[in-house]
Amino acid sequence: MDKMILTQRNGCICDLKEGLKVPKKDCFYVSLIHQMGEKLIKIGITNNLARRFYEHLHNPTYGNTDMTILLVIPCASEYAAKRLEDKVRDYLIKLGYYHLPKDRFYIPDNVHEIAIKHVRKTYTIEL
Repeated sequence: MDKMILTQRNGCICDLKEGLKVPKKDCFYVSLIHQMGEKLIKIGITNNLARRFYEHLHNPTYGNTDMTILLVIPCASEYAAKRLEDKVRDYLIKLGYYHLPKDRFYIPDNVHEIAIKHVRKTYTIEL
C-alpha cells in the first residue's frame, strides 16, 4: 500500500503513516509527527491539518527532511486539544525523553512504541 503524500518541498515529503486515517471534521486536532532519519517526534495542535503540515515542511527549523504523521486525534474544542497536548507532553517528559524547544522530543533508541490514552481509547504508535 502506497503512502498518501500530503505535501512536498524540494523532494522532501510529509506523508501519513500507513493505515492512518485523517478525520475530516471541522475541529481541533492533536498530532504527532516523526522527522525521518532521527527518533524525533513533534506534538502540536491545529484546526487545519493540511495547512499545518505544509507549514512544518516549509519551516527551516525542521530542515530538508521527510516527515511522517504518526497520529491525529480529533478534539471537541481548542481547550480540549490544549489539555491533551499538555498531557502528552508531560507524559513524554515523565518517561525521560529529551525535550527540545517547540515541543519536540528525542526518543531513545530502545523505545519502539508509545501508548497515549485519551478519554476511553489508547493510541499505540510504533516508531
